[in-house]
Amino acid sequence: MELNELKNVVLVNKALWDVDGVRLKLMDRGTASAVGEGDVEVDTVTVDSLGRFDVVKMDIEGAEGRVVGGEWLGHVREIGVELHGRDNIDAVLTARGFSVRFIGRRDLLLNTARNILAHPLGFLKAELRTHIAIDTLRGKYSVPALESDEVKIVYARRKV
Repeated sequence: MELNELKNVVLVNKALWDVDGVRLKLMDRGTASAVGEGDVEVDTVTVDSLGRFDVVKMDIEGAEGRVVGGEWLGHVREIGVELHGRDNIDAVLTARGFSVRFIGRRDLLLNTARNILAHPLGFLKAELRTHIAIDTLRGKYSVPALESDEVKIVYARRKV
């Protein structure tokens, strides 16, 4: 939040789950942590208990099958989820009235180019802090969802 100077974000130091108040152990794998026999313990929270959202972006490292599909989904207009494993989240979203598509390399490149053109100063500022674009071009950074068959990005918009 500091890196992007976001002022309208509330951090909730809990894990999204299908039940509130469960204590989970996490294996700390940096940006790819997972539920398991790890040293980190965290309490869970449901999306329903956090409130109502029109737009949801979710990267919850394998808990998608437990979280996507609750009552909260009835209020969502658009959702982007990084999927881990083989849960049929696309089928759940389709059944709940969403038009679903998977994001590929071409989508990522086009969206990146559009964002750079629309917000050149913001892009430069972020790039100076993170070096993600330069590291990607140098082959030092890759997007896991585009490199693995086990990880995918799905985007869904509620049908009108």
